[in-house]
Amino acid sequence: MTNVAPDTATLVRDVLEQSCGVEAYEIDQHPASPLADLGLDSLALLELQGKINELHGVELPEDVGRYTLAGVVALIERSSR
Repeated sequence: MTNVAPDTATLVRDVLEQSCGVEAYEIDQHPASPLADLGLDSLALLELQGKINELHGVELPEDVGRYTLAGVVALIERSSR
């Protein structure tokens, strides 16, 4: 995760932890895992999509569960340009 902007990565991690119920150690131990593999169900993924849209004005794709943390960060950063 060294090639990701820390501010965006931190924001997404915070949303995952606070709104979606993912434990920080899960994210740290499995950085290459898709979000769905970290235990996010469809409601948690909807919560993630809503929070990111609220905070960044970025609409994440419906299949966001197949993205890793770095993948979500990349989507946000591309859309924010």
